Amino acid sequence: MKHSIPLVIGLCLVATAVRAQTSVERVPVWAAIGPGFGVATFSCGNCTYRRALGTDSRRLGGSSITAEAAWAPNRHVRFGIVYDGWLNGVKKHDSLPTLDFFNLFAAYSPRAGRGPFIEGGWGVVRYGLQLGTGSFFDPVARRDPFAAGWGQNYRLGVGWSGSCFAAHVTYLLGRERTLWAADSSAVATRWRENVIFVVVEARAPEYRVREGARLSGFKVVGGILLFVYALARLP
Repeated sequence: MKHSIPLVIGLCLVATAVRAQTSVERVPVWAAIGPGFGVATFSCGNCTYRRALGTDSRRLGGSSITAEAAWAPNRHVRFGIVYDGWLNGVKKHDSLPTLDFFNLFAAYSPRAGRGPFIEGGWGVVRYGLQLGTGSFFDPVARRDPFAAGWGQNYRLGVGWSGSCFAAHVTYLLGRERTLWAADSSAVATRWRENVIFVVVEARAPEYRVREGARLSGFKVVGGILLFVYALARLP
Protein backbone atom coordinates (compact mmCIF):
# COMPACT_ATOMS: atom_id res chain seq x y z
CA MET A 1 0.00 0.00 0.00
CA LYS A 2 2.86 2.40 0.60
CA HIS A 3 3.47 2.72 -3.14
CA SER A 4 -0.19 3.29 -3.99
CA ILE A 5 0.42 6.98 -4.81
CA PRO A 6 2.65 6.35 -7.88
CA LEU A 7 0.40 3.44 -8.77
CA VAL A 8 -2.71 5.63 -8.73
CA ILE A 9 -0.95 8.40 -10.67
CA GLY A 10 0.03 5.85 -13.29
CA LEU A 11 -3.54 4.57 -13.57
CA CYS A 12 -4.85 8.12 -13.91
CA LEU A 13 -2.34 8.98 -16.63
CA VAL A 14 -3.34 5.93 -18.63
CA ALA A 15 -7.02 6.70 -18.09
CA THR A 16 -6.64 10.26 -19.37
CA ALA A 17 -4.25 9.48 -22.21
CA VAL A 18 -6.80 10.08 -24.94
CA ARG A 19 -6.85 13.24 -27.02
CA ALA A 20 -9.80 14.28 -29.18
CA GLN A 21 -9.22 14.49 -32.92
CA THR A 22 -12.65 14.33 -34.56
CA SER A 23 -16.17 15.30 -33.58
CA VAL A 24 -18.01 11.98 -33.73
CA GLU A 25 -19.65 10.05 -30.86
CA ARG A 26 -17.99 10.32 -27.44
CA VAL A 27 -16.69 7.47 -25.26
CA PRO A 28 -16.04 7.87 -21.48
CA VAL A 29 -12.94 6.85 -19.56
CA TRP A 30 -12.44 7.57 -15.87
CA ALA A 31 -10.39 6.90 -12.73
CA ALA A 32 -11.40 6.29 -9.10
CA ILE A 33 -9.79 5.89 -5.69
CA GLY A 34 -11.17 5.23 -2.23
CA PRO A 35 -10.52 3.81 1.24
CA GLY A 36 -12.18 0.77 2.70
CA PHE A 37 -12.14 -2.01 5.26
CA GLY A 38 -11.34 -5.64 4.63
CA VAL A 39 -11.60 -8.92 6.51
CA ALA A 40 -9.17 -11.63 5.41
CA THR A 41 -9.32 -15.33 6.29
CA PHE A 42 -6.15 -17.36 5.66
CA SER A 43 -5.47 -21.07 5.28
CA CYS A 44 -2.61 -23.31 4.18
CA GLY A 45 -1.77 -26.88 3.31
CA ASN A 46 1.32 -27.05 5.51
CA CYS A 47 2.38 -24.18 7.75
CA THR A 48 2.63 -22.70 11.22
CA TYR A 49 0.23 -19.76 11.30
CA ARG A 50 2.26 -17.80 13.82
CA ARG A 51 5.26 -17.90 11.50
CA ALA A 52 3.23 -17.06 8.37
CA LEU A 53 0.88 -14.47 9.92
CA GLY A 54 2.64 -13.30 13.07
CA THR A 55 -0.38 -14.47 15.08
CA ASP A 56 -2.34 -17.65 15.77
CA SER A 57 -5.56 -16.07 14.51
CA ARG A 58 -6.50 -16.97 10.93
CA ARG A 59 -9.04 -14.16 10.49
CA LEU A 60 -7.75 -10.59 10.47
CA GLY A 61 -9.32 -7.20 9.81
CA GLY A 62 -7.58 -4.20 8.34
CA SER A 63 -7.72 -1.02 6.30
CA SER A 64 -7.61 -0.99 2.51
CA ILE A 65 -7.30 1.28 -0.50
CA THR A 66 -8.69 0.71 -3.99
CA ALA A 67 -7.64 2.51 -7.17
CA GLU A 68 -8.91 1.83 -10.67
CA ALA A 69 -9.01 3.14 -14.20
CA ALA A 70 -11.51 1.97 -16.81
CA TRP A 71 -12.88 2.48 -20.31
CA ALA A 72 -16.58 2.15 -21.12
CA PRO A 73 -17.52 1.21 -24.70
CA ASN A 74 -21.13 1.98 -23.75
CA ARG A 75 -23.08 3.14 -20.70
CA HIS A 76 -23.64 -0.39 -19.39
CA VAL A 77 -20.23 -2.09 -19.68
CA ARG A 78 -16.72 -1.06 -18.64
CA PHE A 79 -13.28 -2.69 -18.69
CA GLY A 80 -10.28 -1.66 -16.65
CA ILE A 81 -7.44 -2.31 -14.24
CA VAL A 82 -7.76 -2.15 -10.46
CA TYR A 83 -5.44 -2.27 -7.45
CA ASP A 84 -6.57 -3.31 -3.96
CA GLY A 85 -4.13 -2.93 -1.07
CA TRP A 86 -4.76 -4.23 2.46
CA LEU A 87 -2.84 -4.26 5.72
CA ASN A 88 -3.64 -5.48 9.20
CA GLY A 89 -3.62 -2.09 10.92
CA VAL A 90 -0.63 0.11 11.74
CA LYS A 91 1.95 -1.65 13.92
CA LYS A 92 5.27 -0.39 15.25
CA HIS A 93 8.21 -2.82 15.39
CA ASP A 94 5.84 -5.76 14.97
CA SER A 95 4.96 -8.18 12.18
CA LEU A 96 2.37 -6.77 9.77
CA PRO A 97 0.41 -8.93 7.27
CA THR A 98 -0.18 -7.17 3.93
CA LEU A 99 -1.92 -7.99 0.64
CA ASP A 100 -1.61 -6.43 -2.81
CA PHE A 101 -4.09 -7.39 -5.55
CA PHE A 102 -3.65 -6.35 -9.20
CA ASN A 103 -6.58 -7.24 -11.48
CA LEU A 104 -8.05 -6.82 -14.92
CA PHE A 105 -11.82 -6.53 -14.58
CA ALA A 106 -15.09 -6.18 -16.44
CA ALA A 107 -18.24 -4.60 -14.98
CA TYR A 108 -21.87 -4.48 -16.07
CA SER A 109 -24.67 -2.13 -15.00
CA PRO A 110 -28.27 -2.73 -16.12
CA ARG A 111 -28.92 1.01 -15.91
CA ALA A 112 -27.21 3.68 -17.93
CA GLY A 113 -25.06 5.82 -15.65
CA ARG A 114 -26.12 5.60 -12.00
CA GLY A 115 -27.35 2.42 -10.39
CA PRO A 116 -26.29 -1.09 -9.33
CA PHE A 117 -23.45 -2.95 -11.01
CA ILE A 118 -21.65 -6.28 -10.88
CA GLU A 119 -17.99 -6.87 -11.69
CA GLY A 120 -15.57 -9.75 -12.05
CA GLY A 121 -11.86 -10.00 -12.66
CA TRP A 122 -8.65 -11.98 -12.56
CA GLY A 123 -5.07 -11.07 -11.74
CA VAL A 124 -2.09 -11.55 -9.46
CA VAL A 125 -1.75 -11.22 -5.68
CA ARG A 126 1.17 -10.78 -3.32
CA TYR A 127 1.05 -11.69 0.36
CA GLY A 128 3.75 -10.34 2.65
CA LEU A 129 4.47 -10.52 6.37
CA GLN A 130 6.38 -7.27 6.84
CA LEU A 131 7.90 -5.30 9.70
CA GLY A 132 5.59 -2.43 10.66
CA THR A 133 6.89 1.10 11.23
CA GLY A 134 3.93 2.54 13.12
CA SER A 135 3.50 5.26 10.48
CA PHE A 136 0.17 5.65 8.71
CA PHE A 137 1.80 7.11 5.57
CA ASP A 138 4.71 4.63 5.35
CA PRO A 139 3.55 1.60 7.36
CA VAL A 140 6.05 -0.99 6.07
CA ALA A 141 9.77 -1.00 6.88
CA ARG A 142 12.25 -1.14 4.01
CA ARG A 143 13.67 -4.57 4.73
CA ASP A 144 13.16 -8.15 3.62
CA PRO A 145 9.77 -9.60 4.60
CA PHE A 146 9.47 -12.37 7.17
CA ALA A 147 7.39 -14.30 4.61
CA ALA A 148 6.15 -13.47 1.11
CA GLY A 149 4.72 -15.07 -2.00
CA TRP A 150 3.05 -14.32 -5.34
CA GLY A 151 0.05 -16.08 -6.82
CA GLN A 152 -3.17 -15.57 -8.74
CA ASN A 153 -6.53 -14.29 -7.57
CA TYR A 154 -10.15 -14.03 -8.64
CA ARG A 155 -12.37 -11.01 -8.00
CA LEU A 156 -16.16 -10.65 -7.76
CA GLY A 157 -18.03 -7.57 -6.59
CA VAL A 158 -21.39 -5.81 -6.46
CA GLY A 159 -22.10 -2.16 -5.79
CA TRP A 160 -23.88 1.08 -6.51
CA SER A 161 -22.52 3.81 -8.73
CA GLY A 162 -23.38 7.51 -8.47
CA SER A 163 -22.31 10.50 -10.53
CA CYS A 164 -19.05 11.06 -8.62
CA PHE A 165 -18.81 8.10 -6.22
CA ALA A 166 -19.26 4.35 -5.98
CA ALA A 167 -19.80 2.02 -3.03
CA HIS A 168 -19.17 -1.68 -3.43
CA VAL A 169 -18.51 -4.97 -1.67
CA THR A 170 -15.82 -7.11 -3.25
CA TYR A 171 -14.77 -10.71 -2.64
CA LEU A 172 -11.26 -11.83 -3.60
CA LEU A 173 -9.84 -15.35 -3.53
CA GLY A 174 -6.05 -15.51 -3.63
CA ARG A 175 -3.81 -18.55 -4.05
CA GLU A 176 -0.04 -18.66 -3.55
CA ARG A 177 1.73 -21.96 -4.04
CA THR A 178 4.50 -21.20 -1.52
CA LEU A 179 5.44 -18.46 0.93
CA TRP A 180 9.17 -17.92 1.26
CA ALA A 181 11.31 -16.45 4.04
CA ALA A 182 14.19 -14.05 3.38
CA ASP A 183 16.67 -16.96 3.60
CA SER A 184 14.72 -18.81 0.83
CA SER A 185 13.27 -21.39 3.20
CA ALA A 186 9.62 -22.35 2.73
CA VAL A 187 7.26 -20.85 5.32
CA ALA A 188 3.95 -22.19 3.97
CA THR A 189 2.61 -24.23 1.08
CA ARG A 190 -0.79 -24.04 -0.66
CA TRP A 191 -1.43 -20.62 0.91
CA ARG A 192 -4.94 -19.17 0.50
CA GLU A 193 -6.68 -15.95 1.43
CA ASN A 194 -10.39 -15.12 1.25
CA VAL A 195 -10.93 -11.38 1.53
CA ILE A 196 -14.06 -9.23 1.65
CA PHE A 197 -13.63 -5.50 1.03
CA VAL A 198 -16.19 -2.75 1.69
CA VAL A 199 -15.08 0.34 -0.25
CA VAL A 200 -16.38 3.84 -0.98
CA GLU A 201 -14.66 5.44 -3.98
CA ALA A 202 -14.49 8.98 -5.27
CA ARG A 203 -14.63 9.03 -9.05
CA ALA A 204 -13.21 11.72 -11.27
CA PRO A 205 -15.74 13.23 -13.69
CA GLU A 206 -16.03 11.18 -16.84
CA TYR A 207 -13.42 12.22 -19.36
CA ARG A 208 -15.28 12.26 -22.64
CA VAL A 209 -13.27 11.88 -25.80
CA ARG A 210 -14.46 11.74 -29.36
CA GLU A 211 -14.48 8.60 -31.41
CA GLY A 212 -11.38 8.42 -33.55
CA ALA A 213 -9.21 9.92 -30.83
CA ARG A 214 -5.57 8.90 -30.64
CA LEU A 215 -3.52 8.08 -27.58
CA SER A 216 -1.10 10.56 -26.07
CA GLY A 217 2.19 8.67 -26.12
CA PHE A 218 3.71 10.69 -23.28
CA LYS A 219 0.87 9.95 -20.87
CA VAL A 220 0.66 6.28 -21.81
CA VAL A 221 4.41 5.71 -21.38
CA GLY A 222 4.49 7.77 -18.17
CA GLY A 223 1.52 5.92 -16.72
CA ILE A 224 2.96 2.50 -17.57
CA LEU A 225 6.37 3.43 -16.11
CA LEU A 226 4.78 4.59 -12.85
CA PHE A 227 2.67 1.42 -12.70
CA VAL A 228 5.77 -0.77 -13.22
CA TYR A 229 7.71 1.32 -10.68
CA ALA A 230 5.04 0.73 -8.05
CA LEU A 231 5.11 -3.01 -8.73
CA ALA A 232 8.91 -3.14 -8.61
CA ARG A 233 9.07 -1.26 -5.33
CA LEU A 234 6.77 -3.68 -3.52
CA PRO A 235 8.76 -5.14 -0.63
